[in-house]
Amino acid sequence: MKVIQDLSDNYPDDVNHYTKFSEMGDNCDKEVLFVDLGAVSDPFARHAHRNYERKVACVWEQPCAWTSGRGDTMSISGDFEDYFDQYYTICPYSAKWLNDHFHGREKFKLAIVPYNINDVPQRKYEKEHDVIYWGNLHSVDHLFMLEAMRGFKSNFYTVHPAHWTVKMNQQYYQRFASQISGISEPRRNMWEILRKTKIFVMTNVIPLNDVQVNHIKSIPKWEKCEAFNHLDQMILPQMKTRAVEAAFNKTLSLVKKDPWNVIEHFFEPDVDFVYYESNEELPGKIKEITENWGDYEHMVENAYNKAVENYTSQKLFEIMSEG
Repeated sequence: MKVIQDLSDNYPDDVNHYTKFSEMGDNCDKEVLFVDLGAVSDPFARHAHRNYERKVACVWEQPCAWTSGRGDTMSISGDFEDYFDQYYTICPYSAKWLNDHFHGREKFKLAIVPYNINDVPQRKYEKEHDVIYWGNLHSVDHLFMLEAMRGFKSNFYTVHPAHWTVKMNQQYYQRFASQISGISEPRRNMWEILRKTKIFVMTNVIPLNDVQVNHIKSIPKWEKCEAFNHLDQMILPQMKTRAVEAAFNKTLSLVKKDPWNVIEHFFEPDVDFVYYESNEELPGKIKEITENWGDYEHMVENAYNKAVENYTSQKLFEIMSEG
């Protein structure tokens, strides 16, 4: 299978840069795989490969594409031109919704953002830190995470405070900024810290604003998509890359429970990871896990084994190649 991977539309150094699908392809002139939004949206690449017998896309921008208000982005994300034979997406709800649009064809398939097997650590790391969070601050949930982490050996990495969108006064801004361990830290450096940490705290929900909600509601039959069931709460589900990164680096995922719990499409609660249900509960959960780490290490091993077997770049490429 020939591979076209274009990361020009991705954040610098995001995990997609490490999937390395472009290294797995060959010079096949019958089957082609377009990886990431830059490739899928390239009109020259689409034209050049239009006559290939089998055309596959692998893009993880859903459900964010539906909030953009850009008709071209939404059209490409939904493949409404019906250019591709198969389209791999991270969003199970978008996949079902779009397959219904295509009269029940299993065109859209679920695939988590994978981890390249060559980046999996080859030795065991001692746990020097209790808890980590990385990302920007976009909701009150994120602020509660940092507050809960404050009393523990913790690390907080962010792209840049300029990207934080949650509203807070200057006093709170300074309070959370003082917890930053690194800004735009290279991902490999963060993985090194992750491997030495017991808990990765996370949420798989995207907060929305009024403009984004209105964009979604402008889409025909938007109400048929389960991802949009809680627009009144100004949220969408999105399976983040953090749980896979945690699994491969043998760190326990501590996940905020939400109306969708999309993580359960890939990992099992109380087997591979742990939920917390409220922000007020979080400090106690971190304390319980860190003080009784031996009771949770089996979950780390379960998640690692499941990820190595199912969620590597190499495994996903094999699946996409076979169709």
